[in-house]
Amino acid sequence: MPHYREAMRRLDLRPEDFRTAEDLARLPLISKQDVMAHPERFAPDDGRRHAALRIQSSGTTGKPASVDYDARALMLSLAAGQRRRAVLAHYLGKGLGYRELSIIRSESVATQMRRFYEEHTWAPRRVDLERLALDPGEPFARLVERLNEFRPDVIVGYGSHLGAFMRWLYFEGIDFHRPKIVTYGADGMPEADRQIIEDRLGIPVFSFYQSVE
Repeated sequence: MPHYREAMRRLDLRPEDFRTAEDLARLPLISKQDVMAHPERFAPDDGRRHAALRIQSSGTTGKPASVDYDARALMLSLAAGQRRRAVLAHYLGKGLGYRELSIIRSESVATQMRRFYEEHTWAPRRVDLERLALDPGEPFARLVERLNEFRPDVIVGYGSHLGAFMRWLYFEGIDFHRPKIVTYGADGMPEADRQIIEDRLGIPVFSFYQSVE
């Protein structure tokens, strides 16, 4: 890509100069502003069409951003996600075919990527997950209705929202289907909420670092 080719030429660096992670410190740091201002400088320029999916992200600062993915990167991301399943399988008793409830925005990055996978991949029903997606804007009372109907093994969502939802269930004394695992990303979960879910409700909580941009 143009940015790194020019930077390496300016610093008299060659590919063979990079043998370890520490060697990357020889390259100048870049900022989000650099990439947003000149995205073409950070994309391959070999003349081939690379972008299989353009993801629209709100970004951690709330400023919208577009990120281009090529098909290979998307498939590698899908494969990497299998490592997450391996961790969850210890608590679920199985790594395939379980039920997952996602409480995330309909245009979230995860939802956009999921649509791509559903359009371009296929897995047998006994292998793939059974999924239900709900909007976090739904009232808590409606969310618990759908939770009880679907009876998921795993709930996935935003840390702050899931924490508030599970705290509400606990303090209101509401009878609900208890998943085997709660997982969150995108933002943090207050420690007090995590303690309620793990210590009072007896549900393990996992957070997964994500940096799709």
